[in-house]
Amino acid sequence: MSPGGSGSVGVFTTDRALVVRSWDSWLTVGTGIAEIDAVGSTLSELFPDLVTRGLLARLQRVASSGSAEVLATAFHGYLLSCPPREPSVHFDRMQQHVTISPMLDLTGGVIGVVVTIEDVTARRDRERVLAEQLKSSDDAVRLKAVRAIESVDEGLGDALVGVLGDRSWRVRRAAAEGLARGHIVSVRDQLLATLQERHRDPAVLNAALTALIRAEQDVVPPLVALLDPADPDDDLRTYAALALGLLEDSRAVPALVKTLDDANANVRFHAIEALGRVRSRASAMAVAAIAETRDFSVAFAALDTLAMIGEPSVAPRILPLLEDDLLQTAAADALGRLGSEDAIVPLSALVDRDASLAATVANALAQLSNRLDGASVSSGGSVAELARAVITPRAAQHLLDAVAGATDTEIEGLLVVLGWLQHDGIDSALAQSLVRPDARRLAADILAQRGAPAVDALLELLSADDIDVRKAAVATLGNIGATSAVPALLHLLHDDPDLAIVAAGALRSIGDRSAFEPLLEHLDSPQSGVRHAVVAALNSIGHPDLGVRAVELLRHESAHVREGAARLTGYLGHPGGAEALLARAGDSDESVRRTVVEQLAHFDDSRAVDAIRLALQTGTSGVRAAAARALGHANAMDALSLLLDACDDADPWVRYYAARSLGHRGQGDAVGTLLRLATKDDVPPVRIASVDALAEIRTPEALNALRAFVGDEDSAIARPALLALGQSSDPATLLPLIDALGRRDRERQLAALEALSRRGSGEGVVEAIARVARNSKDDVVAERAVATLAAVASANSVEALVALAEDPQRAAVIVDALATLGTPHIDWLRSALTHPDVSVRCVVIEALGRIGDNGAGAAVVASALNDQSDVVRAAAAHALSRIDVRGVMGG
Repeated sequence: MSPGGSGSVGVFTTDRALVVRSWDSWLTVGTGIAEIDAVGSTLSELFPDLVTRGLLARLQRVASSGSAEVLATAFHGYLLSCPPREPSVHFDRMQQHVTISPMLDLTGGVIGVVVTIEDVTARRDRERVLAEQLKSSDDAVRLKAVRAIESVDEGLGDALVGVLGDRSWRVRRAAAEGLARGHIVSVRDQLLATLQERHRDPAVLNAALTALIRAEQDVVPPLVALLDPADPDDDLRTYAALALGLLEDSRAVPALVKTLDDANANVRFHAIEALGRVRSRASAMAVAAIAETRDFSVAFAALDTLAMIGEPSVAPRILPLLEDDLLQTAAADALGRLGSEDAIVPLSALVDRDASLAATVANALAQLSNRLDGASVSSGGSVAELARAVITPRAAQHLLDAVAGATDTEIEGLLVVLGWLQHDGIDSALAQSLVRPDARRLAADILAQRGAPAVDALLELLSADDIDVRKAAVATLGNIGATSAVPALLHLLHDDPDLAIVAAGALRSIGDRSAFEPLLEHLDSPQSGVRHAVVAALNSIGHPDLGVRAVELLRHESAHVREGAARLTGYLGHPGGAEALLARAGDSDESVRRTVVEQLAHFDDSRAVDAIRLALQTGTSGVRAAAARALGHANAMDALSLLLDACDDADPWVRYYAARSLGHRGQGDAVGTLLRLATKDDVPPVRIASVDALAEIRTPEALNALRAFVGDEDSAIARPALLALGQSSDPATLLPLIDALGRRDRERQLAALEALSRRGSGEGVVEAIARVARNSKDDVVAERAVATLAAVASANSVEALVALAEDPQRAAVIVDALATLGTPHIDWLRSALTHPDVSVRCVVIEALGRIGDNGAGAAVVASALNDQSDVVRAAAAHALSRIDVRGVMGG
């Protein structure tokens, strides 16, 4: 409001009798009533139509009750009748948004009302235009109109609801998104009314549900009300249950549990599915009872829901369902996600009886191993050992037969379980699985664990057409250490360079000296990658003649061979090696000169240091870079001054290696120079190397300097700075880590979390980490934040973890985190068993059950056997069955 009557808002006040006490200039201009005429008059005298339109009563209600009211423009149009201030196409009266508030004295008593009037005529004109466009026969016009609606209010809510059934799915989707942005109760009510009245129209139903579940308003209570079993409309209750599931709000759980008794099977089905989406453990017992009915129309869904809820105490109730032909697949899957060791025998018996269930059972057993033993591949662990003892040859054959036709989702479980067993054909089947890209890595890991028995099957794959299969087989033979494969691997050194590199790597792992001479021949390979792999293999083999041969080869006519020989000589530190390398310092080939300079750093010889110094001062840029790199390890008294000078070299790679070497040497005196490079150098790798070096030096001065880089736009610079601050104990370096958690940058957040896990607790740390764990949309970041809270391992970090368990979607991750705390921290969980949320208490109990053999844990869990919730009592009993309490019981 402005003194001259400009603006779009006017204000007047009255006493409790609605006699005007103040009247501003905006109202004078708008109504034509002067202030002198308005003040002292009643509103009914000034505007008689207020009585006939029922609005005077609204004003009187505010004056008497003290409660504020808002007059909806779409319904009332205006409070004070006056012409529009600007010409309007659609209205002959100014359209007004009106707020009526009580005016209070110092004691809080009502002494009058304050009325604020906003001119919304222009907006209402635009709404009318958009509403007309929403009725256009042109899909593009309607879509454009929907998208032009930036905010949903009373004026456009009806119009948008009206196009929820539009023939164009684009228009329907845009309308749903627009309605979801609505902030007013009337929009929510319009959507609910649409759901009630038009849910039999699939297009309208889908759009209305979309808008409801995205709405920024609380729609849970009114949706819960639609579950009323007294309502004869089964479809409406069904869609209400569906919507509540999509909202994933635990407040709906009690109503959804009651709906499990609904007379309509479809309603019950959707209530079960909704509980699965919500994942509240408070519903586990009720859903388990549905599964036990064995009514396929709902029991199958109940088993899926139990698997999603994740409450392990219901597993014993699922075991009998393995005998039901219609439910055994879902029961096996649920047991894989919920069960314990007592599920292994019945699952194994199931695959023995029915070959068609092999993949299902294998997946369940693999999940059990991953969850109970923390090993998805290992052939050890309680699950693998017990399965090995009870799986019959017939069952093993069924598992083996299933591999050929297994889908991408089935193959992993089959390979894991077969890897536990000893049965004819398993190694061949595992080796053939290397042909499948989706299974290659897992199959290779399992074959490597199986060792010598798998070698023959792997050797057969060395002639495969697919080079990736051959590379996988070669790498696996190396991991096994198969000496019988050496001849075949040596033959592959003449093959494709990529394959030759993998073959050399395998020979390196095997370390068989029979490969010595053949490998030497490949030092002259035209491929640098092959030459480097051959050098690594020769170093690993450790043949007694290698030192002498390497010195001899330094005089070879091939530069490739001389370069490789220089690497071997430096690695071995052979007597006379320094002399031989110095003789090649002036080699005609630059790659040899570079390698010689680098390798001289391995010799405690003043002549070697002199040669490195000379190379740094007079060599080509490549040789100077090699010298700077060598000084990171050379025993040179003047290394600091040489490297500081190299930090000003014209070649960026010399500066890069000089910075790296200063970091390797831990030269605290270099902090100033490194800080200058990190701040001002024009080449990003040099800046990164300088920050890395500061992080490596780790002096208080260096760590303090790194604070300047944690906010750098380049995460490659910020990340090492953040990680290094994890080593600092200076409170001033804590705030940058906390600030980094608030950045929408995965690498930066992960680095800050890792740093904070090293530092432990500090002011604001737990709160900041918990905020990331609770709010991050990135699962990797959120889970790492949870793990960091567990790593901090303080009373308040455990309290934060328990609070996070209130979100059922995070329950499994929280259980894993709490279970890592160990016996010393059990007392921190004791108070959590009084948490008001049943699901939280169940999560804590499961974690205590996983902590392991301890009397303290058993005592805490036992205290929950008297919990008022049957779900919690069952969880406690189940956890106690997994805790070794013999020590508590006296043996």
